[in-house]
Amino acid sequence: MRVSSVLGFTGLSVAYAISSLAVLAAAAPVIAAPASDISASTSSTSATIDDVKTYSPGADTTWLDSTLMAAGRKADAVKTTFVVNPKAGPYKSVTAAIAALPSDGQEYTIYITAGTYNEQISITRAGKTILRGETKFENDYTENTVTISYSNGKLTSASKDEETPVITATNTDGKGLAIYNINFRNTYPQTPNTAALAADFYGTVQAYGCSFYGFQDTLLANKGTQVFSNCYIEGNIDFIWGYSTAYFYQSVIASNTPGSCIAAMSRPSSAAPGGYVFDSCVVTYTSKYGETFENTWLGRPYSSYSRVIYMNSYLDKHINSEGWHEWSVKSPQTEHVTFGEYNNSGPGSWSGGRASFATSLTKAQADAYSLSNWVGGTSWLDMAAYESVPSYKLPRSL
Repeated sequence: MRVSSVLGFTGLSVAYAISSLAVLAAAAPVIAAPASDISASTSSTSATIDDVKTYSPGADTTWLDSTLMAAGRKADAVKTTFVVNPKAGPYKSVTAAIAALPSDGQEYTIYITAGTYNEQISITRAGKTILRGETKFENDYTENTVTISYSNGKLTSASKDEETPVITATNTDGKGLAIYNINFRNTYPQTPNTAALAADFYGTVQAYGCSFYGFQDTLLANKGTQVFSNCYIEGNIDFIWGYSTAYFYQSVIASNTPGSCIAAMSRPSSAAPGGYVFDSCVVTYTSKYGETFENTWLGRPYSSYSRVIYMNSYLDKHINSEGWHEWSVKSPQTEHVTFGEYNNSGPGSWSGGRASFATSLTKAQADAYSLSNWVGGTSWLDMAAYESVPSYKLPRSL
């Protein structure tokens, strides 16, 4: 993405925490089991989330049988299923399984057994592709046992951001990609003005119970339509950015460095589609964020017609009272933006000092940003997964 010194950014190391004021009871670890060191209270302090035990790649794939049986289609699914297992079978990496998928436009599923896979993956085939990580609690990122990790970063001035993602998906035929219970982590060391993406999604994508870790430009919601439910997204500068129509539901959005913005979205005109909606999310900060609060902004305009909405969400104390930031002093790009807020709570929610280009939405206006209205219907989504209740608790005062 872009050079980002306009916010006075200085890099800090990665970690993750969830505010105890939000009364969350879960973590976002590298490979996760239920977190054991979480202090939940009603105070305004932060609860530190510790990494927990790491699983080795397992040979036990009985979880596949139960998953397929639950779907009521085991016999049919076996014909279109590829299992990644480093200890057994022909596919010892995710890349190998992807390469084996037929180019016939049909739907295929790749099941990935527990472990950390150090690789950069790309999915370009026509036809729907489903990636499922081994888990005992579906659609809950805190229970994930599969991590795909890769280290790659590029200076933003080189315009090579899209060479860095851990996962790239460029399916444009409308059938798209569905991902369940996988962590994507770009481990490139944080460096100023350096993009290190966890994901680049172009086309139709749905993600359930997934985690995306990076620093600058973590998640590129590029073009097309994407839906994220029960996910965890961590980064610092413009760490959710792009041009698509994207919906984030019941997810944790965590800043790991102060002095930056969360979302940077671009549209070419007021008639163009696109925009990001954060619904029933927790917008918070990690344990390495530091004590400089009110030093993060909800978003800034990547173009003059940028559109970003936060509604029914918890906004933590790291959010600046202005809420939103101009693109830069020389090029504000705020004249036609739609930066909307509705029914949020928390110390970072709407106050009298909001930026002049922000909008406090009415209920009627907010209704236009419901899931079905925003993405044009839900028939293509796994609504059972979307509405899944995770093991952790989101604030109920939203």
